[in-house]
Amino acid sequence: MKRKQVISILLITEILTCQQEIHFSSFFDNLIWANPSASSITGKTPFTASFVYKDRWTIINSPYRTMLASLRISLLKGEPGLNTALIFYHDIAGEPPLKSTSILLNISSSIHINEYFILAAGIDGGITHKSFDFGELTWPTQFNGDGFDKNLPSYEKNEISAFYCPDISAGIMLEY
Repeated sequence: MKRKQVISILLITEILTCQQEIHFSSFFDNLIWANPSASSITGKTPFTASFVYKDRWTIINSPYRTMLASLRISLLKGEPGLNTALIFYHDIAGEPPLKSTSILLNISSSIHINEYFILAAGIDGGITHKSFDFGELTWPTQFNGDGFDKNLPSYEKNEISAFYCPDISAGIMLEY
């Protein structure tokens, strides 16, 4: 019984927090997106910048496109190190397109545990905008016998076509 309650709570939390996972084939190009603590470990330089673009299923009429840009700046060198990052992503999926745009601010810190291990922790937070154009869909009530006529009423209630939601994450990382 408790297991079902925990699974139900996790599923409801996933639905209410408007998750849409973006996918990249190169894990190391978007490490800060995958784990907020990575901005403390991703380089020993004062700053790093990256841009990742991914087209998926380009053979179909509307391929899925994902863009991510990040800028990491080292605020404090030494022990503990302090870094911040600004992350922006935009994802367009399907037809009619489901669009997702986020901007996040990241802060992370790292310490050397010994000569072999570095422990990092980080959090990021921001806002996500999701949108979907229901006007591009066709419904069974719009079929006129020969084809679909978008001028016919659909009788569908499409009250929410765009909304904002918070985007918050945290992570830890141990580097050897």
